[in-house]
Amino acid sequence: TLLLLLCVLVAGANVLRRSKALAKAIDTQFPLKQLDLKEDEDVETCAICLVDMQAGDYCRELECKHHFHAECIKAWWTTSTKAQCNGNCPLCRHRQHGLTQLLTRAHA
Repeated sequence: TLLLLLCVLVAGANVLRRSKALAKAIDTQFPLKQLDLKEDEDVETCAICLVDMQAGDYCRELECKHHFHAECIKAWWTTSTKAQCNGNCPLCRHRQHGLTQLLTRAHA
């Protein structure tokens, strides 16, 4: 049982290390952007949490030009099920190049 406990602790440390690396990669590839809505622009809804984005909210713009709340997309890619952790946009499924391989390895 001591060996099993040690294995669980080591595995947990590896997952935490990969998760931090993944979060850093997301921050680097998709920097925070403060949403600036003009009066005549339609309000976007975050497709992950389904809450309307407001002017001043922090979001991330993906390669496909879709916007999500910054923490929503990070959580989607770092804590979601293996099927969701493919580095694609949750809305249009466009592959986010550079992030796909890292996400696949992190959740293998």
